[in-house]
Amino acid sequence: MLPKKYLILNQKKQAIKLCNVWKEYQPWDRGNKKTWKNDFYNYNKHLKPVFADKLLDTISPFDIEKFIISMKKGKNARGKSYSNASIRHQVILLSRLYSLANKWGLHSGENPCQKVKKPKLNNQITEFLNDDELIRLMEILKNWPDKM
Repeated sequence: MLPKKYLILNQKKQAIKLCNVWKEYQPWDRGNKKTWKNDFYNYNKHLKPVFADKLLDTISPFDIEKFIISMKKGKNARGKSYSNASIRHQVILLSRLYSLANKWGLHSGENPCQKVKKPKLNNQITEFLNDDELIRLMEILKNWPDKM
């Protein structure tokens, strides 16, 4: 018969649900990040309905890909499609939850988000000044007090 201590150390970790990781994450988030309100909103609006009751071991890269596709097809509160930046934020938050669950010893498996290609950002602005705006800008710069 093996000692009890040995049996406890060799037991497989019980799988944990994402909602339980979120409960542990929230106090850490509030104490370590200024943007915790964004995480709170993003989790409740996007991640919770899809992943909250799933065990971390059962969420696959395919599930995350389906989530990304559904967000691309979905509409935000203003009736517009979600931007790649918004979708990327959700994947990054989910990935952070996995990483911290591993760090804290709540989960010992892989982070499926690392196998998923995050949407690329397109922040290029191609808007130019029209003639009236350019003239107005030049007048303001001509009269600006801090000239070099």
